Amino acid sequence: MSGIWNRWLIVAVVLALGWNLGIAQNYYIQPKSNSPYSRFGLGDPADPYFAAAAGMAGIGASFNYPSHFNAVNPASLGWLQVTAFEVGMYTRYSGLRTGGESSSNWSGNLNYFSLAIPLKNPINQALERQKNKFGWGTAVALQPYTNVGYHVESVAELPGAGQTVTSLKGTGGTYKLGWSNGLRFGALSFGLEAGYLFGKATYSRRVEFDSLDVSYSTELLDETSLKSLQWKTGVQYTLDLGKKTPAKWVNDIGKPVLTAGAYFSNAPELTSTTSRLYYRDNFDLSAPIDTFASASGVEASGTLPGEMGFGLTYEKRINFGSAPSMLPGNGASTATRPGPKACSIPGVSLSAAN
Repeated sequence: MSGIWNRWLIVAVVLALGWNLGIAQNYYIQPKSNSPYSRFGLGDPADPYFAAAAGMAGIGASFNYPSHFNAVNPASLGWLQVTAFEVGMYTRYSGLRTGGESSSNWSGNLNYFSLAIPLKNPINQALERQKNKFGWGTAVALQPYTNVGYHVESVAELPGAGQTVTSLKGTGGTYKLGWSNGLRFGALSFGLEAGYLFGKATYSRRVEFDSLDVSYSTELLDETSLKSLQWKTGVQYTLDLGKKTPAKWVNDIGKPVLTAGAYFSNAPELTSTTSRLYYRDNFDLSAPIDTFASASGVEASGTLPGEMGFGLTYEKRINFGSAPSMLPGNGASTATRPGPKACSIPGVSLSAAN
């Protein structure tokens, strides 16, 4: 009976320490998805486009539509003609396979919010019989930037220790709050976006020695908050291949249109603040928790990679297009979780304690 009370006492003390540092214990971390690669860097990059562009395989650089906001290229706002309020949701099925074992996971959540408003009213222009040579649109959007979600367990036989279980868990991510503006002069449009990146992620690594009667389990908990400022600029040019009309409107008459577009974002500076709690515990013994490292407010900084993309879209009732994008990553690095060992991925280098 005393063993049960000792176990609950240890859990209570660890939770109290974790709350003081603003972090959660391994048992209480519940990732919304399971992607082992999201353990590195800032996590898995989120899709930057909304539902309308997703229906065309994510074309963003050259996509514009009078009733939708294209978050990839702010220059598309020059073609906006109605107020567009959009809310996105997603459902994802993922599967993992290694050797003879496999697992699957269903996940889903709200994805984005956006409100786009044309500052030039096309209805008034039509009533006044004015040609629509100038357009101006503005938009505010909140969307995910990266996602962290994984739960991986490995079982190994170690000499002298027997069966050892290692559990890796992570949850959280980063988001982007952006304000975009687009101006159009005739067939040429320009756009600019100012974005604020922010978010928080929790990482846990726990090792348990199941075969030893008297042993301590070791857990390393890190919680990192991040923030950064980012800007993006874009341009689009639309060539009317059919009969000339006063204004473009949804292309509902089958008029062929060719649109070329490009965008570029800077390599923003990133700052992070980390809280950590490293300790050993034993639920079956009347032994105190051994906290061998704890800290809060550990600051670090780095640079995220910039991004550029370009594309062509041809539309005549049905849209066809191509829009490759790339992360240059020249000199881009992040050190958001400083520690003794460095890990790296293309365009991003990461310092993390193992």
